[in-house]
Amino acid sequence: MRVVGLLHKVGEGVESLFLKIERATRESEIVVAPEYALALDLGRPDKPGECAFILDRLRELSCGHNGLIFPGTMPFTNHERMRLICPILSNGELIQIIQKERSVGESALARKFGLEYERGNCNKNNVLYNGRNIAVELCADHGHQRIPSDTFLELILSYDRNAGFYLGIGNVRPERDVIVCDSFKPSVEAFHVGGEDNLRVLDPVKEYNHMRIYDIR
Repeated sequence: MRVVGLLHKVGEGVESLFLKIERATRESEIVVAPEYALALDLGRPDKPGECAFILDRLRELSCGHNGLIFPGTMPFTNHERMRLICPILSNGELIQIIQKERSVGESALARKFGLEYERGNCNKNNVLYNGRNIAVELCADHGHQRIPSDTFLELILSYDRNAGFYLGIGNVRPERDVIVCDSFKPSVEAFHVGGEDNLRVLDPVKEYNHMRIYDIR
């Protein structure tokens, strides 16, 4: 199975991201973009109309693609609340929404605009793909989130101001592959955790200036 991690820096804009997603769906089953890739402006939440436009555009981009698209996160506003969400799409449908639990600036951003930051439950941030489990960690939820025993792939979507998202080797069970997609540097890294090596770097099978492609077992 092929997985694409998109190189996308916050501030490049969603139109640039949409183009990358469109190209990536031709290359792989699973497409992953980083934290805040869907934010129109880091200084404010996306407005309700903007959120609706982004979701509609993502549905269009996913049409005909039977894999999964994880297009990054967006500060989604609804009435008096703000959530940080990652929509998951497949073949023109929004199949699931996962929500960040921990706040690293999200609560302050919400308060600035008179909103309440609504926390999710990170232990629910999993999706089944062909009967196999994918765990999705949204930045600060990494290290706190429970990884189910049947997980074969872990996706970490980050915006790391230290420009290097740390992956420890303490949690090597279950044995799985990990993709880290960071929007600060930006960077895409892949690892296999567990087994004899505990932590082994995975090399991409293809590299472009906007994405890295990996073969996942």
